Amino acid sequence: MVSMEDILIPVVAIISVFIGFPGILFSFISSRQKRKTEIQKLEYETRKLELEIEKQNNQLKLLEEENKKYDKIIYG
Repeated sequence: MVSMEDILIPVVAIISVFIGFPGILFSFISSRQKRKTEIQKLEYETRKLELEIEKQNNQLKLLEEENKKYDKIIYG
């Protein structure tokens, strides 16, 4: 005679696999998307810093040119 346990254990195991597998898959996809978003955020931050450096270099060049102009006036 087949007991309730003999039927219930495989059924619960099958149900837990069907419920657990999508959960695990979803967590992997979610984790991957978070990493992708973080990488994109870091790329934007890097570009922002590169532009800031370029801006400061341009300001430095302007100051050097202004300095040369005043040197010519003083020593000219």
